[in-house]
Amino acid sequence: DKPTELMSPLGAAFGPDGALYVASRGRVSALRDTHKTGKADTNEIVASGWPDEKHLGHGRVDALGLAFNKAGDLFFSLGCTDYANAYLLEKDGTAHYDLKGERGTILRIPAGSKQREIVCTGIRFAVGMQFNAAGDLFCTDQEGATWLPNGNPFDKLLHIETGRHYGFPPRHPRHLPN
Repeated sequence: DKPTELMSPLGAAFGPDGALYVASRGRVSALRDTHKTGKADTNEIVASGWPDEKHLGHGRVDALGLAFNKAGDLFFSLGCTDYANAYLLEKDGTAHYDLKGERGTILRIPAGSKQREIVCTGIRFAVGMQFNAAGDLFCTDQEGATWLPNGNPFDKLLHIETGRHYGFPPRHPRHLPN
């Protein structure tokens, strides 16, 4: 019943501490019911401060999908920087896509930490995210071929493996050769 500053929430999961964690525009928040009234009365920002998207300004989603593993580590996704210009090409044809950047990734925050780690790259918009009983992380990723030939031709279900690039943007001999 109070303003939370949660804009475009697209991922939520209860954490091991009982808080409801929400991925939304510009942040991941932990909502807690410290007074045991059935309503959250605190809103802690757990993660924020990543680079803004480049396409269409600040009105869209960026943090999305959210899950916890058995160790209590938090996983969430950041949407790609610019889905209509995935290699981040400048007018002179120079590409600025960075495989080390946080955009277009799934990130992990180890339990008890606030430090983000990149788990994988090449993710366009991973909305649904969950661990199976064996501890494997899966996510859905939104189609991207509308904007880039061979850039995720279909919506897909991905088994997430650390260090892997999942295809958005796809390999390109000049703009993303490795």
